[in-house]
Amino acid sequence: MVALIWGPLGLFAFGRAVGDENPPMGTTFELEIGGFQPLFKMSVTGSGLEPLNENKWEKLLGAFNKNPIAQTFINGYDMKDIYVANLNGNSTAVWGISPPSQSILEEELRKNQTLSIKLTYSVTRKKLKKSQDMDTTIYDELIVELKPGENKVLREQLAQMIGNGTQTEVTIPNIFPNYLRAPEKGMLSVVGELLQRSDSGETNTTLNYRDINITMKSGTYGTESSRTSWWEIHDICNDNPTLDSFIESLLKGDNKCQYLPVVIFNDKVFIGLLAFLSGYGIIGIYTTFVFLVSRWVRGLNSESSFKVIYTRMPNVDRVLQLCLDIYLVRESRGNLPVI
Repeated sequence: MVALIWGPLGLFAFGRAVGDENPPMGTTFELEIGGFQPLFKMSVTGSGLEPLNENKWEKLLGAFNKNPIAQTFINGYDMKDIYVANLNGNSTAVWGISPPSQSILEEELRKNQTLSIKLTYSVTRKKLKKSQDMDTTIYDELIVELKPGENKVLREQLAQMIGNGTQTEVTIPNIFPNYLRAPEKGMLSVVGELLQRSDSGETNTTLNYRDINITMKSGTYGTESSRTSWWEIHDICNDNPTLDSFIESLLKGDNKCQYLPVVIFNDKVFIGLLAFLSGYGIIGIYTTFVFLVSRWVRGLNSESSFKVIYTRMPNVDRVLQLCLDIYLVRESRGNLPVI
């Protein structure tokens, strides 16, 4: 019983302790509307990916000190496993949409049918050893539907910006993630354990994402004929209810809202068996352990039905004597005298 209860927990703790750091080498965010040319694409590498220091680590713990679920999740990582990706709000790619497609997109936004905005984000790591079982690039996406009734104002503002070239900021609600978890294998995921709670204790899944402002810019290079368009994205720094205290400290600190911060929790990478043990979490280890023990116990007792007549009977001498008497009668063909 002691081995069954504490064995998987010990294996999991051992696996988590000996894993290697798995820092991100780069991250990319891309925003598009309805499958048209992406509006925004931004990649971050090098100095744009900052590991947490002691000060930010304390702020992260303090932001969720009243949430035991969040504290348990954060304590599962070392300070060096958590990185902040600071995205520049200016897209690294111009908006190379053709004029006909731009007109179609404007018409789609004004039509009475649902249109979607998709945000795709990916993280790239480097495999340091051949024996490491990991995916070098993982990604995920968020699709937000713009319905004609609920998002009529937002759709009209986007249509005017695309059609007339107005440079007024438009707010897209619940679109940009705050915290991401990068596992060894699989897909990126938004950290649900760090979900904010209201004053009444209720949670809202939309608080995993925050509102952003988006603007279409245009300019010329050299001559008037070489006019180019691109998009800019910025956080809402003043009175944004979708921000927790830690994200606010990142925005209003040294960056002063110049960058869009995203916090990435990077799972350690393991070798061979340890990767299998720690990859599915403590629940997976317990499930695997119970399954293996049940198969072993079943194998020990698989032929017990054939042995129970001998092993469970206290004295088989009488049965053995009857069998011998029957054998003697058959051999003598019934010629033995009756006693």
